[in-house]
Order: sequence, then structure tokens, then C-alpha cells
Amino acid sequence: MTRGLEILRAFGPEDETLGNQDIIDRTGLPKATVSRLTLALVQLGYLRYIESLGRYCIGAATVSLGYNGLSSIAVVRMAQPILQDLSEQTGLAAAIGTRDQLEMVYLANSRAMGPVSLQLNVGSRLPMLRTAMGLAYLAAMSPAKREEVSARIIAQQPDQANDLRRQIDTAIESYEAKGFIGSYGVWYSYINAVGVAFRPEDGSPLMGLT
Repeated sequence: MTRGLEILRAFGPEDETLGNQDIIDRTGLPKATVSRLTLALVQLGYLRYIESLGRYCIGAATVSLGYNGLSSIAVVRMAQPILQDLSEQTGLAAAIGTRDQLEMVYLANSRAMGPVSLQLNVGSRLPMLRTAMGLAYLAAMSPAKREEVSARIIAQQPDQANDLRRQIDTAIESYEAKGFIGSYGVWYSYINAVGVAFRPEDGSPLMGLT
């Protein structure tokens, strides 16, 4: 079951299709395991096999599961019209998201109509340290959990350990002093953002707003 979920997680919002080798490269699973699990996922409707391409795409069962999951989160339903109002009033993009492993996943978003707009949608995933939302989320975590997640981030790029640790410490200090995180030209030179974290009163996990 866990490995089957790893295969589904290999698909990003920009991926229309993936081949067996793509899935092997992204998951690190053996070829025989990928072949067996993709067959099972196709039979269950979580993947669809495109015979003419010899590749897989996300199936209807996965789409249904994702939308059912989103619709069951009360804060997401409540946030959407608020995000829309915020975008219309400011002319900026707004979104809320939460952590999945070492990435932030968009749960709801709204974009203003303008010449420049960040093209991210529900389900988009971004590395925590590249986003104001992710840095705010990290700063708002409990110290023990934050240290665990920080260690995992650093373990992925050990050659940049000092820079990453400095970035995390700076984010924590900024969040404690200002109550928000600013990210200016970190991801792309033309993207500036601010982020805060909040805990929904319905018991949902910690979330970030950007």
C-alpha cells in the first residue's frame, strides 16, 4: 500500500503522463515492483494506461479521492471566497496550503487578473524553503518537529547545510519579530511574497497563507 502511494505521489501537477522509467527514477522502486503496482493501480482506477503512448496518467479514482478529501476540509471551503476577495482588493495572488513531507501543497488559491500572475493551482507543490508560506509554516511548528523537518531538508542537500541552517534560523527570527515571513526574489527574481501560518479552530493541521 505504501509503495502504491509512492507511485501516485510521483505525479506532479505539471505531469500529464509518466512512463515506467519516470516512475522508477522518481520513486527509487525496482522495475518489477513498479510494473506490478502500476497494473494494480490501473485495475483499481487510480491510474489510466494510455496504450498508444505506453505511459500512465492519473485515473478518475485518484481525482475523486483528492476532491473528496479537499471538500471534507472545512477551512478550505471557508477560505476560497475570502481568498478571492483578497485577490480582487489587492490585485495579488493568494493561497493557503499545508505540508506534505518536505513540500507545501496548495489547498485553495485565487489569482487576480493582471499582466503578471503566478500560475499555481490547487495541488501544486513547492519546496518549503523556497516559499514564504513554507518558511512561515516551518517557523510556526513546535521546536521538536521543526528540528526533525529541518534535519530532513538539510540531509537532502548536505553540501549546503550551513546555508540552509542559516536560512531556517533567519526565518524563525523574522517570524518571531514580525509575525510573518517575507520572501523576495528567492524562488524567481520577479516573485515577491509574504506568508503567515495559522491553526484552524476545527482541529485541522497547521496551515500557511501566502
